[in-house]
Amino acid sequence: MRWPWIALGLVLEVSSPARAATPAELYERHCSLCHGPEGRGDGAAAARLPTPPADFSSGNFKLRSTPSGALPTREDLLGTITRGVPGTGMPSFAALPLEDRRALVAEVETLSKPRDGGPSYFGARPSRPPIAVPARARATPRIIAQGRKLYGDLSCPSCHGADGRGDGPSAAELKDYAGRPLHPTDFTLGVFKGGADPRQLYLRIATGLNGTPMAEYGDDVMRPADRWALVEYLLSLVGP
Repeated sequence: MRWPWIALGLVLEVSSPARAATPAELYERHCSLCHGPEGRGDGAAAARLPTPPADFSSGNFKLRSTPSGALPTREDLLGTITRGVPGTGMPSFAALPLEDRRALVAEVETLSKPRDGGPSYFGARPSRPPIAVPARARATPRIIAQGRKLYGDLSCPSCHGADGRGDGPSAAELKDYAGRPLHPTDFTLGVFKGGADPRQLYLRIATGLNGTPMAEYGDDVMRPADRWALVEYLLSLVGP
């Protein structure tokens, strides 16, 4: 609003400061078109996207630093909003001010609740600490060969294919928690949902993808060094 002031015979106008948008308003502006007004993945553009938008009411969050079945941390949600999800319709919102992105995190937490009512999952479920990602060693032919063996031993080819092209014998049968078809990652494309940071690929192996057949490979299955070896092998599959 602009307020007129009269001083020394002149009419001056002073602008009042703009009101900051609320978390709900930011969500409606930037997210509801795909995720829907109540965060149920049923926005007006949802049916046109190659990958269904996240349904926050399901409580399934794929990109996390926390163990399988756990909710993501606020920093996990902030990272997803900031980076986007490569290979899907979810863009990066890195251009938004940090305070706006943090407000969107708060709104996602608010919308993450059962459809039949009840509190937000983030208030009802106990939190679990994130998984530590150890330092990455320099990739060597021996480490990559170790990763190749692990890739076979863990039955990764059944979904991702012998050459990592997402064309394994089980690929056509994969479905998410809602019965929707899934497409295993084609590693040769170098497009990873968590972004290009190898640490994120390490976390996908360690935590799995909630709501999908992609299982976690935690400490009871793999040592940290083995996870890094598998990461190095997957990165070696990326084409030029």
